[in-house]
Amino acid sequence: MKSQRRYHFVILFMVLLVFASCHSREQSEGEKGDGTNSAADDKTLTVGVLPTLDCVPFYVAESLHLFDQQEADVKLRRYQAHLDCDQSLVQKDLDGAISDLVRAERLQAKGVALDYLIATDTYWLLITNRLARVNELKQLGDKMIAITRYSATDYLGNLAVDSAKPQNTVFRVQVNDVDVRLKMLQTNAMDAVLLTEPQATAAKKGRHPVLMDSREKGVHFGVFAFRKASTGSAAKKQTVEGMLRAYNQACDSINTYGLAHYADIVKRECHIDDSVLVALPRIPYQHAAPPKDKDVQTARSVKWKE
Repeated sequence: MKSQRRYHFVILFMVLLVFASCHSREQSEGEKGDGTNSAADDKTLTVGVLPTLDCVPFYVAESLHLFDQQEADVKLRRYQAHLDCDQSLVQKDLDGAISDLVRAERLQAKGVALDYLIATDTYWLLITNRLARVNELKQLGDKMIAITRYSATDYLGNLAVDSAKPQNTVFRVQVNDVDVRLKMLQTNAMDAVLLTEPQATAAKKGRHPVLMDSREKGVHFGVFAFRKASTGSAAKKQTVEGMLRAYNQACDSINTYGLAHYADIVKRECHIDDSVLVALPRIPYQHAAPPKDKDVQTARSVKWKE
């Protein structure tokens, strides 16, 4: 009973946090919020991005005007949650967005035809609150894990629980906003969370233990997914090709000079400070290429209880 009361209290706390961050869908300068000047434009590609490191090449390409140099009309729309990106893809307000293969395959199963143009090296860490005193996966029983339903984090949360088989119920709490998820860990409102970078590094700086790393599970689900209606459009073909060239240029520049060279961009777009920036791991950025078939097949094989 005590754990269930705490569970309901945390749900209320989470709702209040989400309302407090009502700016979660921040629009790029000059864009309208209804999407009428984005995906509907003949040659414009509108891409949904999050405050995460896998989106940094897009932020760098925008800031350095690499899209303009490649004569590619690319507009970025900032979001706080993958779920919002999904909704905008379904509503055709976006041409493409950062996602994961588990989410994207579920969208495709529901009739949203997608092209996977860019695989990313995104990884997720299962991090526990240091005050929860959870040092092993089997100790997650009677604890709460923040995830997003039907996503890589949901899949990884299930993987952790199924492998450890804790005696008591593990409560999976849906927290979609990536910054709110981190904040709930930092304010001791959540026992465990699944985070990617840079939120994972921010959590580790608070001495919160890492229990699982998706890379050790052979999971490579990071992807930028685009609607086939956009990638197959003759009018947008040149824009797609130019976007990919600009993306590759940005990756080369980041790999050459490091994230610290673009400190102002990374701090602004990923909502971090200098202390987190200097602690970030060196992540190589690969040129745009589709994900491996085995990763797509793994995501496609995931079965959900609706």
